[in-house]
Amino acid sequence: MPTCTPATRAAAQQAAARIEAFAQELARLEAEGALQLDEAQRAAIAANQQAALQEWRQRFDIDVGRSQRQLSWGVKVAAFCAALALGMGVFLLLWRLWRHLNEAGQVLLPLLAASLFTITCGLFAARERGGHFARLFGVLAGVCFALDVALLGHMFNMPASPGFFLLLGLFALALALAAASRLLLAVALGALAVFVAASGMQLAGFAWDEFGSWPESWLPAAALLAAAAWALLRRGSELAPAARFVALLVWFVPALLVAFNGSHSFLSWEEKTVEYCWQLVTGISAALLVALGVRRGWTETVYTGVFFGTLLLIFKFFEWWWDALPKELFFLLVGLMAVLAVLVLRRLRAAKTGQGAPAAAPHQTAPRLTQRQRAALGTAAALAVLAIGNGAALWTVRTNAAQVQAQLQLSAREVSVREHKDAAGRSTTMRLDVRDTCDWAASKDRWWCSHSSPWLTAEKMRALGFDDKADGDKRHSPARPVWLVLELAGDAWQQEVASRQRLLAQCQEQLQQAPDDTARKDAQTCQKNAEKRLREEQEEASRLFIVDAGGSVDDLRGRFPDATRYAIAPGTLQWRGKHARVELLKDYLYVPRRFAAAADAVRAAQEACRQSSMRDEECVAATRVGALPGPLLRWGAHGLPWMAAWPGER
Repeated sequence: MPTCTPATRAAAQQAAARIEAFAQELARLEAEGALQLDEAQRAAIAANQQAALQEWRQRFDIDVGRSQRQLSWGVKVAAFCAALALGMGVFLLLWRLWRHLNEAGQVLLPLLAASLFTITCGLFAARERGGHFARLFGVLAGVCFALDVALLGHMFNMPASPGFFLLLGLFALALALAAASRLLLAVALGALAVFVAASGMQLAGFAWDEFGSWPESWLPAAALLAAAAWALLRRGSELAPAARFVALLVWFVPALLVAFNGSHSFLSWEEKTVEYCWQLVTGISAALLVALGVRRGWTETVYTGVFFGTLLLIFKFFEWWWDALPKELFFLLVGLMAVLAVLVLRRLRAAKTGQGAPAAAPHQTAPRLTQRQRAALGTAAALAVLAIGNGAALWTVRTNAAQVQAQLQLSAREVSVREHKDAAGRSTTMRLDVRDTCDWAASKDRWWCSHSSPWLTAEKMRALGFDDKADGDKRHSPARPVWLVLELAGDAWQQEVASRQRLLAQCQEQLQQAPDDTARKDAQTCQKNAEKRLREEQEEASRLFIVDAGGSVDDLRGRFPDATRYAIAPGTLQWRGKHARVELLKDYLYVPRRFAAAADAVRAAQEACRQSSMRDEECVAATRVGALPGPLLRWGAHGLPWMAAWPGER
């Protein structure tokens, strides 16, 4: 009898199903009189079958009979629900404990939890026949791993990157190998698909997180997943159907998205032309994949191709006839089309009758690992990925802090502290209040602010890689990674103060030249509002501005050498027609526990000012938000900020 592997267990399950079918067919033939067996022959056949079933049940934990198969599905559903509930519970528990630990404990807690669940998954995978608990602990290990990487990024103010999905994909892939879990395999392939799509955007010079807005970036991932599914099929792996299903999803979902929204395509054609081409490609691919699935006997390929092909037709029916036909006629027409599809599929099914099962493609089966070997290899690989991920993150933090390229002493004006309440308790977050330049203009005796970036000229956009003519003609273009220069209490802030002083002077001039009481009243209101804005700018508003952008840190530092006033941080720049959007990659910063008291003081003052029933000027004077000290922020070699000190900390 071969060793217990997922493949041998599946083969034993198929053999048991054939024995059950043989027993049913034998009973039918005897009932119809087509075959007659004496008691000795019948007993010998039954004894042989029961002996084989008993040995397979003990060795492979297979399901024998319809009732056992139904209960087995019940166990799978219960295990899945248990994994979801326990995963959420472990997530919230670790998040609650993590907040109350020191820096070393915050690094070690999620790492130890992920390691513990990974080892437990490996132990169950090596000894358990059904694999239910192995898959359960595999899911918990995946949750802890994702939390570990996320908390490291949150703790050290590291912006999200495609590397997270690479690590998650490799970790889940190792656990899928250990526990033979289709769910973990699907998670692994999905994470790796995200990594490939995001890396493709990076190689093209765009921000990596733009892959969600540009469906065509997923196509290389679909091709790689299809190759992985073919490799699993060649090895005779039972995980090949799950890999094919994920590859089909990664192909069809982006294809449908771009087929009905051509504005998010990299192709330079007309929007409608792009949509028609992708609709044609999607329809043809659905038909070809259904035919391939029928020929090869790939059930998931047939179902997925039929589903997305039908979905494409439904969308086209709505596009063609929803506005042109009465609603009752529209649904009757769609119903007739569905009946026609049923007839066509029945004809195809009838044509396959008598042909037997499709022959599998010839391939060489690789030498199989035993259950314990597979569990040990998968567990070791998962622990290696866990160690590499934590080591890479800590090494990045260390090399970033080794060289301080900027140090800004902020006040409470430049930060916004918030207290959040969730299922795991309370948490405090801090956000940098980075401002745009405000161009004041008059319209119908009212003054309004038009946010702008005067440094962002057409020449600057071209230097950063944007084609102002080509990109300006599009309604949407991907964001690009850039380095942004942050200025604290510099020329940009002085210009804001000066603009409000000019606004006050203009209102005072209007008051002096008012021809009547109505004009004088309007001028007085204008003067009061201008005085309020000037006071807010001088005493309360943030003095932190984005004043430039570039592709090189050294070039920007050469033009802005003062490290106590200018910081260079990573960000993104997006061009939309005649408008641009500039954003920092990391404006929400982690507040360490030793600075919690100082942050709470700022939060309490800001909250009191927001909720005060007094007038704004009395509120500012009473709470003195602008006079409270803020954190001392430092930026390192990789542009990652961290909180070095906070005056007033305990």
